[in-house]
Amino acid sequence: MDLAVNLYLLTVMIAIPVGIIMHKSHTRPIRSLVLFLFVILLIELPIKILSLRGFYQDLIYVFYGPIEYFFMCYLYRSHYKGALAKKIVVISFALYLAFSIVEAIFFFEYFHLSYNFMLRSILIICLVMYYLYELYIDENILSLWREPLFWISIGNFFFFTGVFFVMGLVAKLEDHDVELSDKVYILNPILNIFLYTTFIIAFLCKLWTQHPRLSG
Repeated sequence: MDLAVNLYLLTVMIAIPVGIIMHKSHTRPIRSLVLFLFVILLIELPIKILSLRGFYQDLIYVFYGPIEYFFMCYLYRSHYKGALAKKIVVISFALYLAFSIVEAIFFFEYFHLSYNFMLRSILIICLVMYYLYELYIDENILSLWREPLFWISIGNFFFFTGVFFVMGLVAKLEDHDVELSDKVYILNPILNIFLYTTFIIAFLCKLWTQHPRLSG
């Protein structure tokens, strides 16, 4: 588990300088992901260094959830073409934020069951699916390997789909088989490694536009 978590954090640390170096090649929403990666380190490093568990770990993730969903909403809303879709994204963030606040105040003792994370996973998968739908109906011909959000969407789709089932299963196993629960949970940092690797690819894919020979 420790190795997987360390590799996950290393992937985030690699993605940050890559994003900074390539920031001039990207739009502001894509550049904002570098700030999001910094937030991840500010969240994850204290948890790892201080070995926080239980109440304090859950408390930190209570604040992290709305922050992550805000960045995802900002990213996808900026790329959507439909006005209605943009409004729905804003509404979804407001509702999710309200849900998180209510949960943190009145139902915090149940937070370890990961319902907040699972809801966020469903919402982000919906953001991804609508983005892919707009790509599908777009009459313009796009080189997808040069589209940063396409790579990020691949990462988001597989990560949040996978972790949705991992967190749901872990929540059920915690009360019956802690050892098996820990073994299943190791899939979480592995999926994180995959996700932030796609971020690195997204930051670098504009190189293929600037230097067409690199794309073969």
